[in-house]
Amino acid sequence: MRATLFCLCLCLLGTVLPTP
Repeated sequence: MRATLFCLCLCLLGTVLPTP
């Protein structure tokens, strides 16, 4: 469960933050 939430947060951050 925690791993899924962590991956989801990472995905969201990657989408919001400007990727190089």
